[in-house]
Amino acid sequence: MTNVALKILTASATFAVAAAAYPVDYLINGGFENPDPGGYYGGGIQGWIGQGEGAPHANHATPGNGTLGTGFGYYTPRDNNNTSVFRQDIGITPLPGAKYNFRSWAFGGGNALGTAIYQIGFLIGGGFIDLATRTYEVKATSWQSFAGVTWIAPQQRLANDLLVVQFGPALFNGKGDNSDLWVDKSEFLEDLQPSTGILSGTLTLEDFAPADDQAYLETIRTPIQFELVDPLGNIAETVLTTLDNDNKFLIWTNLRGEYSLRAKARTWLSQSIPVSVTNAGVSGLNYSLANGDIDGDDMVTVFDYDKLSAYFDATNTGYMFWNMQDAEGNARRDADLDKDGAVTVFDYDVLSKNFDRSGS
Repeated sequence: MTNVALKILTASATFAVAAAAYPVDYLINGGFENPDPGGYYGGGIQGWIGQGEGAPHANHATPGNGTLGTGFGYYTPRDNNNTSVFRQDIGITPLPGAKYNFRSWAFGGGNALGTAIYQIGFLIGGGFIDLATRTYEVKATSWQSFAGVTWIAPQQRLANDLLVVQFGPALFNGKGDNSDLWVDKSEFLEDLQPSTGILSGTLTLEDFAPADDQAYLETIRTPIQFELVDPLGNIAETVLTTLDNDNKFLIWTNLRGEYSLRAKARTWLSQSIPVSVTNAGVSGLNYSLANGDIDGDDMVTVFDYDKLSAYFDATNTGYMFWNMQDAEGNARRDADLDKDGAVTVFDYDVLSKNFDRSGS
């Protein structure tokens, strides 16, 4: 089997740019000044959905809130099933190449300890598809401004992808202390201007041979995870993004210095490339990810063979069962390594070729 480039999928779309000065803020009621008719304390917040509510600053005197207006939002990010989120459906299609930044002020609640998790993504089929996430520990005794998370849209996208932002669940990446998080003065900015700290390149998914557009879309809408790893092996930042139709990616970071940029995709092994991040960014990065990691442990082992054998001859015609996860979080679709819609001897070939390999 051969390595195939992602095919170009065309869509009839017109991207209209409003006659406005950039950056443009698309959040509604980002300052949490307008509660629902029920008022603060249980009445909800106009423009926002999820478990969040609102409260007046006047009843919660806290250092640093003097410029934040009348009200603020709060929620408890206590689980990982997307029920404890504070979300706003932005309802816009991302402009190709534009930079999007979701940010706010935050305070760690009554005990001044909390975790702020900023997420940009899509809602597809009722599920949240994460494009970019960044986590901050909120431990100061006063309100602080946080840079939030930034995502750069690929140059080519489908017309029906509408953006969503949310303050996410605390255990999304293993962090959080179940404390309330207070947020205010939030913004979701779209900027067409060039920015610094952009990391870009191409990423090839080896042995990827989608049989139809459905298999193709399912794969390209599954974000690639990029991790900036410092010289001591610590993960300094995690960014998720999707490839465009030419296998290209763009991510943004405000980190500077020497790191390894590690890329990982579903069923593909990770690959790391050393980068020296400056304001000028880094371009020309070239990844080629080996396929075969069915169980997601970043190795191709007998456990992957076991999964493939268990799901052999399965096809995507039974859609519900195709995506149904087992006790280890794997589904039949994961054993379809080449993404042709069926688990066959071709998937055995892919796994055998990369057996005993590990991510880097």
